[in-house]
Amino acid sequence: MLPALYRKALDLRTGDELVLELEGEVLHLSSVAAAVRRAQAIVSRRVPGNRSLAGELISERRTEGS
Repeated sequence: MLPALYRKALDLRTGDELVLELEGEVLHLSSVAAAVRRAQAIVSRRVPGNRSLAGELISERRTEGS
């Protein structure tokens, strides 16, 4: 169980899922929403705004299925 101070800081509720990451000897705990925001930020820095990765994947899958 996490102390109330940490649950409040992460805006966690009973039953919320968490992401636990081990980086060397450091353990990172975050909410799923925070992990998704970090992933989106990484992608947005590397992919131009006018490019749709989802659209490209759908197109590739349709081509493979033909």
